[in-house]
Amino acid sequence: MELKRLKIYYDGNLFTLEGKHFLRSPNNFRINIYLNSLEDIEKDIKIIENEIQKYSDIEEAKLLMTIPGIGLFSALIIYSKIGDISRFRNSGKLVSYAGLNPTTRQ
Repeated sequence: MELKRLKIYYDGNLFTLEGKHFLRSPNNFRINIYLNSLEDIEKDIKIIENEIQKYSDIEEAKLLMTIPGIGLFSALIIYSKIGDISRFRNSGKLVSYAGLNPTTRQ
């Protein structure tokens, strides 16, 4: 919105290094505040990603990541919810526990 107000147009991707450099060039206070916030968030994301990566050697998470669409974060969430799979007598009990097969009773 701020770029439209200032009639600043850019054909490329503003979220690349080049795009961010372009955004800093007018030295606009509001744009710089937004960019600083974005950079802070990106730093926090890197820190969190590094923390999550510490758990990438969990065998159960590795197995879950063989499922299409399941990355490390999702695998760790699923694993933290399910825990030791051997505590379930069968797959139906696991599906029921995880709430993956909802039923309606009326």
